[in-house]
Amino acid sequence: YSFSGQLGSSEFPDEGGRYAVYVGNPCPWCHRVRLAIALRKLKSQVKVISLVDDPIKASRGGWIFDSKRGDRDPLGCQDLRELYE
Repeated sequence: YSFSGQLGSSEFPDEGGRYAVYVGNPCPWCHRVRLAIALRKLKSQVKVISLVDDPIKASRGGWIFDSKRGDRDPLGCQDLRELYE
């Protein structure tokens, strides 16, 4: 998926809580996303939700929402697989 729009435009209005990105610390692609958000100064526009790799707690293995950091899925999912389904 390639995003070529601009946050804050009429197509993608700057509304608090509208945009969120899910990232996991062990993933190098997620590091790039975090860097891009920081360099573009989008922290106030995009909520970064962290997940941790925990195959025991996650349904069928995978990433879960990091409750230690207080990151919860806005849709109420317990792990990334549940979010996709």
